[in-house]
Amino acid sequence: MNLDKLIKSSADPKALSLTVKGILTALLPVFIAFSGADEATANGILDLIVDVTFYGSELVSAVVTLYGLLRKFKLGRWSAE
Repeated sequence: MNLDKLIKSSADPKALSLTVKGILTALLPVFIAFSGADEATANGILDLIVDVTFYGSELVSAVVTLYGLLRKFKLGRWSAE
């Protein structure tokens, strides 16, 4: 399963998917209940989690792409032949 497809929005690839946002939002009341945080603090934490998730997936994607390009360059294989 390609995790990148689950994390990125199908409408805007530069945004986090509504599925992930929905899951995180569903966990928000549980977090509020057990942590004693108010809604504003919890929403700030949720926004931070969304940003970390999105930028983390972008970083992993960039590293894998760079590794693949470097490997192609090192091996000299630019086609499947």
